[in-house]
Amino acid sequence: MDCLVFYLNENEYAYPVDQIVEIINLQTLTKLPKAKPFVKGVINLRGSIITVFSFIENIKTEKKKSKILIINLKKHTIGILVTKIKGIFPTCSVSYNPKLLERFNTQFIKEIVSINGKFIPVIEPEFFFKTGS
Repeated sequence: MDCLVFYLNENEYAYPVDQIVEIINLQTLTKLPKAKPFVKGVINLRGSIITVFSFIENIKTEKKKSKILIINLKKHTIGILVTKIKGIFPTCSVSYNPKLLERFNTQFIKEIVSINGKFIPVIEPEFFFKTGS
């Protein structure tokens, strides 16, 4: 499995490349009144309204570096706001070791992958649709 590695502020995260529809440049988000803090707004992507989420409430963005990952989930197409892209890497192995997970906020972590000997958490976008989120 190849993963896209990206940053949420200073921390690296990954997501399987085969589940990403496209990566677009950061654009102006239309804010939604009374939205939860992780809903950053909506965009119009070629006539489709896409809700853009962030796993980090106070995410740092830069117009030239920040991107939106467009991802198809079972029932939704969503955007994930990321600080910047690092690149695409083959993963060496997949781990789900509870000791490894202690370092991370596991609410939105699906698994941990090893890329070039470094452990990187893989995000779980379904987190935004779980009951109580």
